[in-house]
Amino acid sequence: MTVSCATSPNFSKRAIRVIDRDFTLPAGVTSWKTLLGFAIDPEPSPFFYPAQWEQGLSDVFTLVWMPLPLEARLRLIKTEEFTLSLGAAFLGQIQSRNRNFDWRPTMQVLGRWKTGRDWALELEALSVVEVTRDPFGNPGWLGLVRVSPWWQALDRLGVSAGIGAQVESGAIRSRYVGGLPGGSVGAESEQGLRRHLPLFFAMEAVPWDSWALRAEGWSYGLAEETRFLSASCFLSVIHTW
Repeated sequence: MTVSCATSPNFSKRAIRVIDRDFTLPAGVTSWKTLLGFAIDPEPSPFFYPAQWEQGLSDVFTLVWMPLPLEARLRLIKTEEFTLSLGAAFLGQIQSRNRNFDWRPTMQVLGRWKTGRDWALELEALSVVEVTRDPFGNPGWLGLVRVSPWWQALDRLGVSAGIGAQVESGAIRSRYVGGLPGGSVGAESEQGLRRHLPLFFAMEAVPWDSWALRAEGWSYGLAEETRFLSASCFLSVIHTW
């Protein structure tokens, strides 16, 4: 069943099942996403981002508007069992943007390997350099690798849980995990090299072909003795046509 105004002729190329789906959109297909989040970072911090637009300019290249076209994804490999993409963003990922829109060039490699009809293994490598426009702020960087198994519990419901390894240095206020407005990193957390073992979860339901609900969250602060613990949860509504 499809509920939509007018879908692209290539809309049928986009898989309903999460583990069968590419990280890029088919040519001519558009997606709109709104995000509501809550973080304890270490103080409670609600977050709402009204719109992120994605355009499939070709079957292998997707441009992301947020609201300027400063993010893109390129599919590198696609087989029946494996897909690999490369992503780049100038302001960071949607959940890591704060209200001052600091510059945080981001590179991301995403891969998904289907190990069975209803199982897949998702792999991610991420690097972020944050350059704050605050003249008193210090630049920082982080690197992350993540492994998350996906289970396609139903044709329209997928669930995932995983673990990562992250290193960071300097002032990383965007923090890929728990980077929401209002969260503050104490001065003691900005010094030296820090190591974390973030935990991830995600669930996506597709009630209609062109509409999806996605819940995801993560937390970190397990790999070292620190007073700083970040935990975040997000709910997204995604419309694709």
